[in-house]
Amino acid sequence: MSRQSQFSAVTEGMRLPNLIHTGKMNAKQQNFAMIGGGNEVLVREFKNQDLHDCQEIFTQGMEQLISLIVRNVFPKYLWILSAWGILVFVLVIKFQWTANIFFLLVITCVFFAAWLYLILYIECWKFIDSCLATDLKDIGKSYMFSEKCRMWVAEWNGKVVGMVGLIHKESHKPEVAELQRMSVSPACRRMGIAKKLLDELIKFAKDQQLQKLVLTTTSAQTPAIRLYKKYGFQLRTSIPYPKTLLSDLQYYHFELTDRQHQLMLTGKMNAQLQSFALPRSGNEVLIRKFKNTDLHVCREIFTHGMEQLISLVARVVFPKYIWILSTCSVVVLVLALAIKWIVSFFLLYMIACVVLAASLYSMLYMECWNFIDSCLATDLKDIDRCYMSSENCRMWVAEWNGKVVGMVGLIHKESHKPGVAELQRMSVSPACRRMGIAKKLLDELIKFAKDQKFQKLVLTTTSAQTPAIRLYKKYGFKLRTSIPYPKKLLSDLKHYCFELEL
Repeated sequence: MSRQSQFSAVTEGMRLPNLIHTGKMNAKQQNFAMIGGGNEVLVREFKNQDLHDCQEIFTQGMEQLISLIVRNVFPKYLWILSAWGILVFVLVIKFQWTANIFFLLVITCVFFAAWLYLILYIECWKFIDSCLATDLKDIGKSYMFSEKCRMWVAEWNGKVVGMVGLIHKESHKPEVAELQRMSVSPACRRMGIAKKLLDELIKFAKDQQLQKLVLTTTSAQTPAIRLYKKYGFQLRTSIPYPKTLLSDLQYYHFELTDRQHQLMLTGKMNAQLQSFALPRSGNEVLIRKFKNTDLHVCREIFTHGMEQLISLVARVVFPKYIWILSTCSVVVLVLALAIKWIVSFFLLYMIACVVLAASLYSMLYMECWNFIDSCLATDLKDIDRCYMSSENCRMWVAEWNGKVVGMVGLIHKESHKPGVAELQRMSVSPACRRMGIAKKLLDELIKFAKDQKFQKLVLTTTSAQTPAIRLYKKYGFKLRTSIPYPKKLLSDLKHYCFELEL
């Protein structure tokens, strides 16, 4: 090698750390970095002096998540804005209006996009702050206190560039642990760091005789999802984000069993084996009677379920008002151009639309919380007294991985006829839906009702709860009455009363 070539190689090696920190490292330079023995990525256990670096890496990774969510959510709204732009362009050509209309269109689009981005930004930072205030505030205490918990960091050129944690919570079964806080510095991605971290985590999990790993992520994190699937993780549940504007974003719950990982490593993980690997006797959902120790969890599950109802109700109620506002927008726009109204009038109209939408959402929110508070102050205040004090009443819970994830109650009130009982408080934790838990709860309830010689079951729900309605109809429940919600603005929402003859 010539002196000039040696000098070039040394110079390139010296520049690499700076390129990484400045985010200017291309694929060729990354490959060069991985070849050199002095540039190997070291995966080791967390030390207290790594705390600040780990918090910074996590924060940077979550900030970049905003752009991924934008790609996931914005396309739908781009179609709406594009249709709006075509309509305006046709009107301009047709009536030979001035360029002011384009200015109005730009203002409207920018306002809407900024509002949506602001929601994303606030939601992301709420999550970041909650993590930094809980487990990432004291990583040593959260991840290094138990034999089954651990935090690892990836070190490259003396700097921490990645992290991943494994935690075994009290709510988990002995053989289950959760993967958390997988994050790699944005400037050091596509270098195989996440794979090395995951290899170390899985090796540790096997050494600790763990049989299953679980994790939660979002549909926007496609690179991470591809990596997890390569390692044999299987998607178990998918639930939409609770906010209506971000409902295209999904929460994914993945699981990995030891058998799945072995099959993936040997290249035998075909569709048939995947479906075979999922059921395990140790992970069965257990339906049992309510205990006093379940009270807090049941109240929490019910509250979370009702909070998610807001987005379902919004999908029923909002379309009518969106059509009304869209029609009014076209009329106002035409008048503004035809009568030469000033731009500020149109802006005032847009503000009025936002205020109206916010007022409607506030009404939904308040109505939902009024109902939640009334339930928590009545039968859910003392479940044992309301549901377990009589032979004809009962509350069941669904337990999975040692944690209560669902509930349902059967009550015979004084106002009911002798052969009639009412199904109440059917609720499943949002993260555990589409796992057949509601069916198991309903099976247990119907079996009990038959044993008690009940002739009829009744229940009340709303037209927004379509998944629950489909389930009830499968079990033979018949719709008896349908009445509109008493508030006029929410009159598209219906109260349904179902009955089942036993």
